[in-house]
Amino acid sequence: MRVLNEGTRLAQRYTLIRRLGAGGMAEIWLASDRQTDSRVALKFLAAGFTGNVAYRDLLHREWRIGSNLMHAHIVRVFEFHDDPDGAYYSLQFIGDVDLGALCGKNPDEVLRPVGLIADALRYAHAKGVVHRDIKTANILLDGSGAPYLIDFGIAALPADGDRAGGATRISASPQQVAGEAPQSADDIYALGVLMVELLTGSPPSAGDPIRLTLPDGSAAPTSIIALINNMLASDAAARPSAKEVAKRLNDAGFAAGPAPRRYLGDAPV
Repeated sequence: MRVLNEGTRLAQRYTLIRRLGAGGMAEIWLASDRQTDSRVALKFLAAGFTGNVAYRDLLHREWRIGSNLMHAHIVRVFEFHDDPDGAYYSLQFIGDVDLGALCGKNPDEVLRPVGLIADALRYAHAKGVVHRDIKTANILLDGSGAPYLIDFGIAALPADGDRAGGATRISASPQQVAGEAPQSADDIYALGVLMVELLTGSPPSAGDPIRLTLPDGSAAPTSIIALINNMLASDAAARPSAKEVAKRLNDAGFAAGPAPRRYLGDAPV
């Protein structure tokens, strides 16, 4: 079994720089790529899963879905390496800051990236892909504030028989909780939960009415309240499409765009 450390070299091209994160069956490292003279992220099966063929197949499935998605705000997925010591694949390195950095900040600004992510979902849904785990941690911000949707690890394709998958519970739609077949409306529900979190600083409490009182005590714009209520409708058919979400945000004065640089801390440009 391979031991990953800073400086570890792989495939005669990658050198590990530092671990970016770990969770579930995988861990992600920042690496330099000699072949492209660039920095990339490498996603590995975590120790304990490397010899398991089923988990290798799950990682390959994730790579296959991601590598077929080409959108400006979906992280690019590159090569799959079926190494005997453990499978891994390379993907675009965005940075360390996720959308959670915007939670509870200026409401006139925090919704800007949502329009771009809604367009990314429109594209994925048109390709028949449902993400199924939309949350702030799965949307990274680059040094200019542009958002990127990541982690299609539990995404569903039209032919899949999988049901609720591993969606984060608070953002799971009623249909996901009930174990129904994945549908694009599940992502819209989760995006609505995310918008509440961005505006108020915390996600809605399960079972409670949606409260859209902003951190300064003021109420959210009525157009945004109406949109979020539509997105969180119990009936999946009543939820707007991703394309409609982007349009309604724009019509309400929240044009799609990057997050303001001041919210990104020391993120590199």
